[in-house]
Amino acid sequence: MSDFDARLAALGITLPVPAAPVANYVPFVQSGSQVFISGQVSLGADGLVKGTLGADMDVAAGQAAARLCAINLIAQLKAACGGDLGRLVRVVKLGGFVAAQPGFTDIPQVINGCSDLMVEVFGDAGRHARSAVACPTLPLGVAVEIDGIFEIERSSAGLHNTRNLQAPPRRGGCGRLIRRRDRYQTRMRRMLRFAGLFLAALALMGCQQSAADAQLTEQQQDEVRGIVRDYILENPEIIEEALIELQRRAREREMQDMYAAVSAQSDAIYNDARDPRVGPDSADVVVVEFMDYKCSYCRVANSWVQDIREQHGDRVQFILKEYPILGEESVQAARAALAAHRQGIEVYEAFHNAMISSSGPLPDQRIDQLARLSGVDVERMRADMEDPAILNHISQVRSLGSVLGVSGTPFFIIEGTVVPGANEMALNEALARALAD
Repeated sequence: MSDFDARLAALGITLPVPAAPVANYVPFVQSGSQVFISGQVSLGADGLVKGTLGADMDVAAGQAAARLCAINLIAQLKAACGGDLGRLVRVVKLGGFVAAQPGFTDIPQVINGCSDLMVEVFGDAGRHARSAVACPTLPLGVAVEIDGIFEIERSSAGLHNTRNLQAPPRRGGCGRLIRRRDRYQTRMRRMLRFAGLFLAALALMGCQQSAADAQLTEQQQDEVRGIVRDYILENPEIIEEALIELQRRAREREMQDMYAAVSAQSDAIYNDARDPRVGPDSADVVVVEFMDYKCSYCRVANSWVQDIREQHGDRVQFILKEYPILGEESVQAARAALAAHRQGIEVYEAFHNAMISSSGPLPDQRIDQLARLSGVDVERMRADMEDPAILNHISQVRSLGSVLGVSGTPFFIIEGTVVPGANEMALNEALARALAD
């Protein structure tokens, strides 16, 4: 635990799961050593703090709302730091926005609710530049929204579980495939540029004659370019080898970050009482699955889950994370499943298996039909689906998935081992290791 975590604990502050974006943006972006965190609204354990300063809220209430924004900023910062707040160098700048009536001028005092907590938690490193402005209204009707810029140390943390360094290949997963393709193509272009520069540098070093004669003439430079070009054309496999190695290293860094995030978020992963659990709490092994009812690969993975339950019985418990990422039908199905969960785990399990096994669209009528066939009280389910707590639960699971880097479904965590996709071989290997420990 870092000193900053200890200060949070001393202040009686438990960081929430970072809130998911409500529109087309990401929670934070890291550029070099700086982290830019999107605006965090006044959201606490009891929900959104709404209101207008100078109308139905006074300065003290506004400061309390700004303090909630600070807590949410720190939660996002911890996620950006891979769970290690000790990497913070300093709070650089905060931007505060306050919903206020015309004529209300105590905007700086309101934002002090955030600034004061930054200094309480981070000390001198929490002192920052700042702006504070009034707005006629803010998103979702909240009272305060604050964004921030933070400087952090570059990560040098190792794997949470070094035996998992060679992670199983991604095979069989729904999700953001186009975005993944674009990232891959961008990475390949960068690798090609790097490979060319690297080979050119080698050729330059090889052509240097002495320290005094190190400066190449234009003719020598042309000769070097020709040598490099000819060498690449004669040995094109060296570029392929370099690209493969660079890709391996990039994947290794991604897995390091993922395992660090799994370690940091273990409480949210394993101890959220709202998540459906199939199997006893006394099980030897816990398997966590992020899933989406519209995902065809989740249907394949569910067959593996059923096989494991038959083979190992009470030795394995499954925690199911409702993670709808494939559109509005996915969200509605997840809401229905969590509402059915309130009627008992047996009812939930039957309904879950019915929906995950169903091919094709999942409109409301189909969801209701599958619910009735599974023994769900549909009227009660529909009423419970309107409870904001269910949508909030889904939002927090999405935020958790974002922190962990879950870009597609299914996504499994087996006693700390990450297995993306419906990769049955990797799943069996990870489960066998966990059962043997």
